[in-house]
Amino acid sequence: MTRAGTTLSAGNRSPSSYAANRRQITAESTYGGDAARREAVISEFEAAWLSGRRPRIDDFLAGDSTLDMTLLVELAHIDLECRLKAGEAARVEKYISAWPVLVERHKVVLELIEAECELRRRRDAALAIDEYCRRFPQYASELPLRLSTPRDRDLAEGVSAARVTASAADQSLVNTLPPLAPVWGRLAASTRETTRYRRIRFHAKGGIGEVHLAEDGQLRREVALKRIQCHFSDDPECRRRFLLEAEITARLQHPGIVPIYGLVDDERGQPSYAMRFIEGVSLKDAIDAFHSADAAERDEGG
Repeated sequence: MTRAGTTLSAGNRSPSSYAANRRQITAESTYGGDAARREAVISEFEAAWLSGRRPRIDDFLAGDSTLDMTLLVELAHIDLECRLKAGEAARVEKYISAWPVLVERHKVVLELIEAECELRRRRDAALAIDEYCRRFPQYASELPLRLSTPRDRDLAEGVSAARVTASAADQSLVNTLPPLAPVWGRLAASTRETTRYRRIRFHAKGGIGEVHLAEDGQLRREVALKRIQCHFSDDPECRRRFLLEAEITARLQHPGIVPIYGLVDDERGQPSYAMRFIEGVSLKDAIDAFHSADAAERDEGG
């Protein structure tokens, strides 16, 4: 789909890249539902965009006795992509506000954030991760790794800035520089402290990590201690991602990003990192409270 003035070009009849590259709907879909019916609804939704209209997702969900989560997620991705390509300032918050149930699907929200960031970077290569950490502080520990570019990952893995940015003229000199050890190797070698943080209670979990409220035995303060979930702890790739996430997050300095205090081993010998523990409500609770207050105001006004 391409932009033509303020409307999408009807001459470009290919589906959105999200639909073409990511959508594989089967009868064994995660959230159930009729696959053939869902496929037809998505095709109709895409056709509406290709014709130059701005279809409403609600109109394509109407008629269901229960919400088809798979269909909602597919339509949200396609709608987000089409609106951004059409020059609209579409943002993930719009979909979360319209369908608060999305907040209960941690991975779904992260994938929507990734999709928005990737699409916006096609127009603005300098788009900063900090913006997303400010907008979604509850995901701030995961976003740096998920939204990092290949160059960001090269730098985080210890490749010198000179090696990444060198021109052809001085590349031969740069090639003589010794490579640094991979980030997870450097960090793993230094994480041998196991007694500083005492876990108090479980707090929350995300993709591969889980967070516990813990006590800092040295400074006598409460902290958030994040570690790899047990069923991922023996996976080398998960361990690598976890350590890389810790270092990238520690390098970011912003009021919307939770500061990291240190990296240690837990009682299982697995890496964990301590962060500031921030009391507050979850995004889902905040959205529910907003809608409840809004409904109460409408009732009073009616």
